Amino acid sequence: MLLINLSCNDTSAFNAHPGNSVATPEGRQVANLREEGRSIGENFAAATAAGVAPTCETYFDNCQKICEESGICSAELLDYLGS
Repeated sequence: MLLINLSCNDTSAFNAHPGNSVATPEGRQVANLREEGRSIGENFAAATAAGVAPTCETYFDNCQKICEESGICSAELLDYLGS
């Protein structure tokens, strides 16, 4: 007899594992957080390239929280946020 235990729950929620399905509330929450982190990163990169202040200049605390929780922000953005 062979027993297989499949766990579709990502207990860390923000690492490289697929985690919960976006069909679940938990999965949607993680997907939304990752999307917000990606958007913040793209805005920061574009603003830096253009020599203008990124959106995080105005929403610093919120950006810092999203970057820390999502774990997907670049090292440069984390340095900017002091994370």
